[in-house]
Amino acid sequence: MPPPRRAEAVLPRPPSLEVLRAASLGEAELAAELIALYVQTFDASPGTRGTLRQLDYRTLTRWLNAVAALDLDSNYALQLALLYSRVNDRSKKHQMFEFIHTAFLQNPNRRWRALAEASVLARHELADLPLALRFAESLERHATGPDVPGWAQQMRILLFADIGERERARVVLGALIASGRINQPHELRLLEERLLIP
Repeated sequence: MPPPRRAEAVLPRPPSLEVLRAASLGEAELAAELIALYVQTFDASPGTRGTLRQLDYRTLTRWLNAVAALDLDSNYALQLALLYSRVNDRSKKHQMFEFIHTAFLQNPNRRWRALAEASVLARHELADLPLALRFAESLERHATGPDVPGWAQQMRILLFADIGERERARVVLGALIASGRINQPHELRLLEERLLIP
């Protein structure tokens, strides 16, 4: 007798953020974690099957937006987006990277790491240099807290150097030095050495 067929897993649309906030009863952070766990495991429940390619990424993004908005200090939704970007579909990768950028802007000094990774992935997996540079520029502009490492703020310089645009990299470096954003001698030395290497 053949095994019973498993239904395709279909992620339903989430309730509105207002409904989710009201349902959280003042425990928004806990609600965000539970929602993230639901999204992460919904297609692993008995009787269903699913793959990243089958997911409706617009609906997925709505769920991730809810998680990110309910807990502004959390990176959980952004890490899930990086996981869901591991699909061989440019459009879906792009949706996840754009979600990460939007969520990053809600709390740049806590969520910089996922955007830095998205910038690298946009450059190497999508071969989308303009997107990678946009994310790197956003890091440079918004992730300015004391706990953000210099390399994250300097990604645009490194991307320009990587593609041989050393003059543009030097212009960005000069602007960062003038603004006081690069003031550690060892960081400056490493960047200058990188820009001088042909």
